[in-house]
Amino acid sequence: MIYGFVAGSFDLIHPGYIKLFRYAKKYCDFLIVAIHVNPSIERPIKHKPIHSLKERKIILESIRYVDKTTSYKTEEDLIKLLEKLPISVRFLDEQYKLKNVTGGDLDISIKWVPRKHIYSTSNLIKKIKMY
Repeated sequence: MIYGFVAGSFDLIHPGYIKLFRYAKKYCDFLIVAIHVNPSIERPIKHKPIHSLKERKIILESIRYVDKTTSYKTEEDLIKLLEKLPISVRFLDEQYKLKNVTGGDLDISIKWVPRKHIYSTSNLIKKIKMY
């Protein structure tokens, strides 16, 4: 069985996330989604989630491409998950290809997900603020 893994805050679900999950599911039998509790704690430039962790789990677990969810609080916790879970392939947005990603030095295959869309949480928040 091929286990896929993707991580992020997944706060305001938009079509870009659905495209990510659908793409990942094409390359794995079982997709694990790790939810970052609050990325703004370690990286203040990131958005503080609007939805609670519980709400995000409910939303993500209702998406047919997602087989399991888990959560993490810190980047160190993410590394522990990457080391502990039976991950065959990790999916990362191609925008991170030239960046130093957490756990990038681990012996886990990375599949770079093409970003062929304009959707983002930041853009969604801007749209909401305009209303």
